[in-house]
Amino acid sequence: MASKMHNNRDKDIGRDTNKGMDKIDQNLLTALDQNPRIALSKLAKRLRVSQQVLDYRLRRMIKEGKITKLAAIVNLKALGLEHYRIFFSFHSKKNYSASDVFSYLKSRKGIYWAAKVGGRYDLVVVLFVKDFEGFDKFIDEFNATFPGLIKDHKACYVTEHRIYRHKYFCEDKICPAISYGYNEEIANIDELDKYILDKLKDNCRISALELSSGMPKKSKVSYKTVINRIKALEKNKVILGYRPYIKSEKEKPYIVLLSFKDYSRESEKSLTSYLGSRKEITQLARLFGVWNLFIHVRIEDNEKLQQLIVELRDKFDIIDDYEIIPVFEDIAINLMPC
Repeated sequence: MASKMHNNRDKDIGRDTNKGMDKIDQNLLTALDQNPRIALSKLAKRLRVSQQVLDYRLRRMIKEGKITKLAAIVNLKALGLEHYRIFFSFHSKKNYSASDVFSYLKSRKGIYWAAKVGGRYDLVVVLFVKDFEGFDKFIDEFNATFPGLIKDHKACYVTEHRIYRHKYFCEDKICPAISYGYNEEIANIDELDKYILDKLKDNCRISALELSSGMPKKSKVSYKTVINRIKALEKNKVILGYRPYIKSEKEKPYIVLLSFKDYSRESEKSLTSYLGSRKEITQLARLFGVWNLFIHVRIEDNEKLQQLIVELRDKFDIIDDYEIIPVFEDIAINLMPC
């Protein structure tokens, strides 16, 4: 009897591996979306599934790349950094391999996200630097490293960044966003704080004990000190929240850029509030520059994206022009690039 129960349990742990997500996977993602740091023991009771099953499912989704990160969202503005989004177009006859360019971007300090894109641009870079001089220096160094590569670039300064929960797993479409803007109070952090943030940015589920034991001997502190530091970082809004990064095979990523006409703050608020309720919108950035709004969209195909844009233009008179940029490949993702 015990052997039969053991076999059934193993079958349950491994079932649907090749068929995509089942109800257990979906419930697990929903719970992680609400609180990525939730203890598996607590989650197992809530979902009425064994802790062993949930642990297996979580490890499997991470291994298969369905979950790419369980991340702490760090308020880089509170660390004194300015936020830019830059769109590059390259000369068609270039003497540099994509791998050379990608390797450079991955190693470059300040790059939060870089991606290979389509349309009239070839590359998008999200850059965090201390000031405009840092932005200017990045452009100069990129040009100097790959002379003749850049045909043109357009840059926008970000005044506010909103990161939404995955509303595919949220019954209530009005899900609170993690957001930060240009008026954030600068926080004082030390090397221990930086160590904690650097670890939590990619794995917010790592325990205080693991963080403590992984420190160099000369700077080692107790796990209780680590817990207190994390609470302080949350209280001081250096850690704004936690979020799983989920890769979908069904939806494709796009960037949509909007410019405004007949601007009013109320019209903009109405538009951004509506965008925050749409399940296709994962991130939004208010911009100062060539464009006014940067929207990160995950949607089935270009036809449905066009339908979304038509709906937006019919519903909101503030929208003047738009541009669609398909995202082909993530090159670099570093949620704490400083």
